[in-house]
Amino acid sequence: MTKLHEEDLVRLSKSIADVGYWCSWTDTDSPTSLQFDFGGVKLYLPPSEGDNSPSTQLAIRLLHPSMLTFYHRNGNETDWINQLKDDEIDPLDIEDKQFSLSTNLRFPESLNSYTAVEEKFFGPDIPDIQLLFVAGDIAVRVLAQNVKLYCEQGEIALESIANLNDKWWSYWKEYWKVKDSPEAFPEDYTCEITQPGEDSGAPFQHDGA
Repeated sequence: MTKLHEEDLVRLSKSIADVGYWCSWTDTDSPTSLQFDFGGVKLYLPPSEGDNSPSTQLAIRLLHPSMLTFYHRNGNETDWINQLKDDEIDPLDIEDKQFSLSTNLRFPESLNSYTAVEEKFFGPDIPDIQLLFVAGDIAVRVLAQNVKLYCEQGEIALESIANLNDKWWSYWKEYWKVKDSPEAFPEDYTCEITQPGEDSGAPFQHDGA
């Protein structure tokens, strides 16, 4: 089992919250696990086959979930739940900073303006972790016992997240340093949407772009 450390979960949450988007989800393995897939993740992951840029795709697998709740801000719309599961609609952008994977299980006040439109209970397992995120009019909350992370090449250790996030920022810095030069990297959406400057969220000041 993955050992949960809040500092690793906070770093992971920030790497998704900045410019991430929700791609899909699956309950094929429930009640053993639920999986949520995200893109735009600021981790330096191996490129997908045929791609030269780091992959930005990450799967979060919640193990032994006890509860899953889908919320909507405007009415009781639920079609999107299965449409996202079946890849029938475009990914949904995560609201700015509205993503949290945490050992803090408290119900967030931010969901008070949302209506629970579908709720699933999976078993008596006592949860140790909460996944919560908001994507426009939609919000999701999951309580589970543990979590595993996967990229295209396989499992990623939770304790490696800080290093992978640091490596992504180093790559981002070099990306902008050589941009518009003969040594420019292939265009990268996640880098392009994170412009250099005070609002970039970078852990350092970039002096090359």
